Amino acid sequence: MPSIILMLRMNTLKQTLFTVLFVAAVTLTLAGVSTFAQASEPELFDGLRQEMSSDEQLAAGLYRLTPAEHEFLDDWLRARFDQLEREVVEVKAATAAEVDRRVAQERQAERVAEVAVEKDLPFDAAIVSSFEGWSDNTRFKLDNGQVWQQRHRGVYRHKTTDTAVRFEQNFLGGWEMTVLSSGRSIAVKRLK
Repeated sequence: MPSIILMLRMNTLKQTLFTVLFVAAVTLTLAGVSTFAQASEPELFDGLRQEMSSDEQLAAGLYRLTPAEHEFLDDWLRARFDQLEREVVEVKAATAAEVDRRVAQERQAERVAEVAVEKDLPFDAAIVSSFEGWSDNTRFKLDNGQVWQQRHRGVYRHKTTDTAVRFEQNFLGGWEMTVLSSGRSIAVKRLK
């Protein structure tokens, strides 16, 4: 008979623990992970008795837990919150590093294009504005920040999504833009 009572008590404890963890997960989701990562307090979680209202505690069945079980559960949740905070900090650091890397890469591409134009060297880029070809004074915004404009009349309809282009000076000293996927070229002048 005592083993049946013990088993019933264990099942009740498991159900209560599941309910508490579910409530904690919902609370974390609603509060937002970033709130916990930005907290300046050393303790992110004060304990279920402080975090939950009396009605929530009653609904979760926390009244059935002994003080030792409450303390264990609070410590367990604190450990999970601390782990979550560390993970958020790591993700933020990795994201910041990736942003810095990409910005440096884009700046490098801009410098390479600037040097190429200054030294009359050919360079490759990609058109970032909507590109469907050209017809009379079409402007081309490039991934390196430069803006070029069609210099001569001509019409070309671009039918692919590939926007890679090459800029080269022609024998007269003017610049030509060639669409790499089609080989079509147009005389251009730099606006920016």
